[in-house]
Amino acid sequence: LMTVFEADIAGTTPSDYSMFNKLKAIYDEARAKIKKEPKKLLAGEDIMKMLGMSPGPEIGAILEELREKQLAHEIKTKKEATLWLKNKS
Repeated sequence: LMTVFEADIAGTTPSDYSMFNKLKAIYDEARAKIKKEPKKLLAGEDIMKMLGMSPGPEIGAILEELREKQLAHEIKTKKEATLWLKNKS
């Protein structure tokens, strides 16, 4: 949308970029605050294999708990995730 907005301004005479510049600054600031989702440390298949479980809601719950711990920086590596999972069972 920002590209379309900028193109629209460029196609008008006189071109006034003041509003575009304000919105671009807000957009850039918001993008800087958004954190990318970290790469999953363990997959559902890993958990099922390690715990000898079948697919089901329990696996999803474990994955969600692991994800929350990863986002909270309590678990940072695959090794830490594996250790946490072994201690959890």
